[in-house]
Amino acid sequence: MSAILLVMDRSQTLVMLIKAAMESTVAAARATAPDKLTWSPDGKSRSALAQLCECGQACEWFTHILNARGEGVGFDPVSFKESQIAQRRASDIDVVEADVRTHTAAFCDALLNLPAEDGSKQVELFPGFHLSLNHLMLLPLENFAYHQGQINYIQTLYGDKDMHEAGSAQIDFPDRETIIEACEFVLPMLVRTVLATPADKMKWSPAEGARTILDMAEEVRQSGGWGADSLEAADKFSFADFDFGTMMADRLQEPNNDTWETRLRANHEAFYAKLRAFPAEKEGLRAEPMPGWVLTMGDLAYYPFWNIAYHLGQINYVQCLYGDHEMH
Repeated sequence: MSAILLVMDRSQTLVMLIKAAMESTVAAARATAPDKLTWSPDGKSRSALAQLCECGQACEWFTHILNARGEGVGFDPVSFKESQIAQRRASDIDVVEADVRTHTAAFCDALLNLPAEDGSKQVELFPGFHLSLNHLMLLPLENFAYHQGQINYIQTLYGDKDMHEAGSAQIDFPDRETIIEACEFVLPMLVRTVLATPADKMKWSPAEGARTILDMAEEVRQSGGWGADSLEAADKFSFADFDFGTMMADRLQEPNNDTWETRLRANHEAFYAKLRAFPAEKEGLRAEPMPGWVLTMGDLAYYPFWNIAYHLGQINYVQCLYGDHEMH
């Protein structure tokens, strides 16, 4: 008897992915050394605990907007300043995690209860920055992956080079167009952020062994191709014969910005094509790229988006450390 596959719509996919991203971000924060939870590498940039605190605050704000159907809501500079102060004053990870979980659950409920006809309503999230409620639904997902990246980067700056992951999210196969929509939502942000980096800062590192913006931009450029290749291999996806030497040599080449952006977009277009063509009968398969590390096909489909948003957060953090505090 063949398994019955769950076919997800956009809202169900976003709820599933938001919950998975939340778990990964909480796990990253929990892996931070207790005496480094409120540590800032330069005394100005936000700490790991402040990053997690913001994730909960954002979900609370976005829930309010969805529940109000976008009516009578907008940017409040006083509340925004108060939230920043609260982030820097946060000191108890148990309290912060509880808030994150509460506000994430509330947002997911609000998302599922938003009438479809209200999705096109526009809201001014920040002065001059408008987006629809449908696009606002993507923000908690992007925000969690973004801050997971920043928390992990902070860990490297105090000497912890381990990759603190929650492991496979073991997610079901998502709605294909929702994954593509999410990628296309964050990809322009990444491009703007990388292109805003001065040439002399592309290879700059804030600490010995910490990754540079060039290295991370090149990884994201490659990751669309990895996403396409992994779906092509499906349950046979494995690192056993993966050519890491060629991968790193390719990454260390220093392309011009036009070449980088063109290749970045081409790799992700290849991923979208593989995702759209992925056979429904393979959606329930699992791969074991390394012994003991089992991934669902949903994990493979989700990875390229996560990689974009994760490294977008890290690249922004490096920019803050050399003095650029603009959100590009």
